[in-house]
Amino acid sequence: MGLKAVVKSKKPFLTDKNKKKHLDFARKHQNWTVQQWKRVMFSDKARINLQGVGGREWVYKPKGNRQYTNRIIKKTKNFNGGGFMVWGCMTYFGLGDASKLEGTLDAEYYKEILESYVIQSRDWYKIHKRTFLFQHDNASVHTSKPPKEFLARNHIKVLDWPAQSPDLNPIEHLWSMIKSKIKDIDPKAKTKDELWDQIQQIWITIPISYIQRLYESMPERMQAVIDARGGNTRY
Repeated sequence: MGLKAVVKSKKPFLTDKNKKKHLDFARKHQNWTVQQWKRVMFSDKARINLQGVGGREWVYKPKGNRQYTNRIIKKTKNFNGGGFMVWGCMTYFGLGDASKLEGTLDAEYYKEILESYVIQSRDWYKIHKRTFLFQHDNASVHTSKPPKEFLARNHIKVLDWPAQSPDLNPIEHLWSMIKSKIKDIDPKAKTKDELWDQIQQIWITIPISYIQRLYESMPERMQAVIDARGGNTRY
């Protein structure tokens, strides 16, 4: 029948509203140079498991059809295996510290993370305060009162970020690299403490050239969103 077996992609499901905001953001920033993106500190959290992520799912599709909706697996908050969440931030000039999240990440806890890492990382890399931009997504804990007050009190401008846009955030590739490296480690971590030790060792040895290439991809990411009319991209 001319069908081909392919692995389902794990990408966010985008509503028409999501696509519009995705596209609006890309158009607004499509002429930003890498020099302008250097002002931005990207942040995110990721779950890293002892047993790795779940298995692949396959689907049959017509040959040559690259954007086939049924190939997309909607991301959920259910995870496989024992592990924990890690928060981290990155700048063009190097990584901030990674933080192992203990318990539930509520508004006060998130504010403490911002207090501990954002300003220190910005000042360590001598990023100018007046031009500095901080990025985080639209999770409710990020937009709640305590974090917003902390950012406003310290005159930290926040990049207006569209929901469901992991393809725009280069730190997602950083998490993928870390997970890939952990997968290749032998022997495997048997406890969460061992896993955390592995993550920290990988974190401090990530080449600056890799981080800077991620920043240099930002203009291409904007164009990819425009070409996809706000839809999912290869990033």
